[in-house]
Amino acid sequence: MKSKARRGRWRLAIWCRSSMLIALSTPMPRFPRARPPVLSAAGGRMLASAGIGVAAKGNTSVPKPKIYGVAYSRSIGNIWTGLELGIDYENVPICWDDASIYSNAYRAINPNARVPALQDGDFVMWESLAINWYLVRKHGGPLAPAGLREEAHGLQWTLWAALHLERPGVQWAFHTYVSAPHERDPAVAAKAWDEMRPVLGVLEVQLAQGPYLLGDRFTVADLNVGCTVFRPRRRWDLAPWPHLKAWDEAVFDRPAARRAWDIRVAAAS
Repeated sequence: MKSKARRGRWRLAIWCRSSMLIALSTPMPRFPRARPPVLSAAGGRMLASAGIGVAAKGNTSVPKPKIYGVAYSRSIGNIWTGLELGIDYENVPICWDDASIYSNAYRAINPNARVPALQDGDFVMWESLAINWYLVRKHGGPLAPAGLREEAHGLQWTLWAALHLERPGVQWAFHTYVSAPHERDPAVAAKAWDEMRPVLGVLEVQLAQGPYLLGDRFTVADLNVGCTVFRPRRRWDLAPWPHLKAWDEAVFDRPAARRAWDIRVAAAS
């Protein structure tokens, strides 16, 4: 039963982030959204202990930023960013099927009732790639864009990944290994991969000009594109795109990326 429940969670995890995905052109497996359950006492205690809806009057200490979402959801991208930046953060492992995600307290953090979300003192936001951008811009360092043009190109690649790379990647993943075998359609997977080829080709052309998307150093642009394909890229054959393959190896062999993957695997086990 445990493995069956885990498989169900892995099948749904790819949808956890409230993203900028456009509607899929090919029918996907539909998972009925449960009616908002009643907030349990345990769920309320979890949110209260995380400080949701709790005023910080009289507390002069600087609280840790909180990243909401189990590590096997798209929250892992924000955890990866925190590791890259060396941030002392707190992960609140709320899941999409927790009763507390529908509570007024959590909806004050993310009105979509989804994960991830970020609470940094009195500042709150959601959308995982936007959270990454905020964290990198706040803490600075080499991951942050250097000047207006780098920032523009970094945003360009972030939006491109969410709108063009993720959609066929989701289709391919669902019909290759995420869905139960009887729900997979090899024809849909093949079509999705055919759609991904020119998209990966765009990355290949860009990376032929330098080892990373913005030049000679790893930045938030690489981080956000990497977060978009964090799990499925492990199953891709990138041999036809040698520059992309070199980028993939460099990005995901970073200590923070390897640590993030270990955290994800441990959370899903």
